[in-house]
Amino acid sequence: MLRDHQHQLKNLVPVIAVAMGIVGTVVVAWIGAEWFQTLWLGNMLTFVVGILLHRKVADDESALGLLDTPFHLSQDTEVFDRYQRMSRQMLRISQRRNVVFRELALQSLDETVTCCALLGQGLIVFSETETWRIAYERLLRETTVFNYRSVALVRHPQYWQDAAGTPGL
Repeated sequence: MLRDHQHQLKNLVPVIAVAMGIVGTVVVAWIGAEWFQTLWLGNMLTFVVGILLHRKVADDESALGLLDTPFHLSQDTEVFDRYQRMSRQMLRISQRRNVVFRELALQSLDETVTCCALLGQGLIVFSETETWRIAYERLLRETTVFNYRSVALVRHPQYWQDAAGTPGL
């Protein structure tokens, strides 16, 4: 409810600004001094451009610029290390000129971007059973996890019969 109210107020700001601009322009035209009209129009243009830029940055989820990203990531050394390694390899990929290689590399990078987007949303997707099983075993051994529920398709009875899997059956 509060968020809806804030969203409505945010949408009202440009309307109020335009109304004030129209009233101000009428007053300036009535005064009639040419230098004042020029000053007013310059200020109005600057104001409108500023509002448009502000809204674009506010609406853009990736408001961090390319140059800002490493500075923000450098606070987390583990993520920053991966960022550096990925950046180096992206540079190497960009230097390749073979058309088929580039198309395949870009397709693979698109899949990586999709995976990173899921991770950014806090989701981890396992496409293979063994990778999920390793993560599952770590969860079961973790002392801070007290309650965990999962659904799995067991194809043969011996699959989950190890120390980590047995309590989950």
